[in-house]
Amino acid sequence: MKVVILGSTGLLGQALVRFYKKNCVVICVARKNSDYNIDVTDDALLIRLIEEVRPDLLINCTAIVDIDFCEKNPNKAYMLNGRVPAILSNLSLDFGFKFVQISTDHYYTGNSPVLHKETDTVFLVNEYARSKYIGECCSLTNKNVLVIRTNIVGMRNNLLKPTFLEWVIDSIYNSATINVFYDMFTSPIHVDHFSEFLDCLIVKDSCGIYNLSGRDVVSKEDFIIRLLKRMNLSNNLIEVTRSSVLNNGIARANSLGLDTSKSEHKIGKFLPSVDDCIEKIVLELNKKGG
Repeated sequence: MKVVILGSTGLLGQALVRFYKKNCVVICVARKNSDYNIDVTDDALLIRLIEEVRPDLLINCTAIVDIDFCEKNPNKAYMLNGRVPAILSNLSLDFGFKFVQISTDHYYTGNSPVLHKETDTVFLVNEYARSKYIGECCSLTNKNVLVIRTNIVGMRNNLLKPTFLEWVIDSIYNSATINVFYDMFTSPIHVDHFSEFLDCLIVKDSCGIYNLSGRDVVSKEDFIIRLLKRMNLSNNLIEVTRSSVLNNGIARANSLGLDTSKSEHKIGKFLPSVDDCIEKIVLELNKKGG
């Protein structure tokens, strides 16, 4: 099977490449350091890629996720987060490949640890959420497309663009102050777990919107404290300060918990818990000698 990963150098893209290279022919696509170094907002280049490769499966991990950047550059956010999925959805019909659009969980507000179903009302409080939701809607004009809402954690291994987890780990090792949001709730899943369960949904020929995340919900603050405890580090040694995401400038969704019962029913397995995610992180750190 030929699998195209758009955004192959990002956090999720790297994990999917590792996973699918075990049994598939993987074609990596990014702006640089990939098999195809292209700007996917260029329709001609994107079409030429599909014509040359003729994939069986294409997973789109590309996105502008910087909320501040999206707010200042809504047109650029729309082009990548909204318009590219629309083009890919049409191409999947024309060329007969399975298309998976990776979406977001930034659709809910309420300052509470609620698990949201795929059918719950969304609230588009900023340009990032609006552009990603446009991408969902455009993707779903093709009934065979799979749209995934998630909250992934892991290590990108790019010093210039550390992930949330890498920032936390670096702060721990350097005894730096960690400022966390006490009123932002998420359902984190490690990228390696995500890759395994995404493949299960694809094998089941799943279509429509699915939440694929951790099966429970936790605040950013509690997640870090639990990670510190699992690493046998007293949070007395690390200064953890608290702040509100609602006082962080641009309007942000803050109740991002996802109900995974639809995915679990489809797959026939429970998705990982927050503790499972933390265990995976510790295992990854041990392998790296951290």
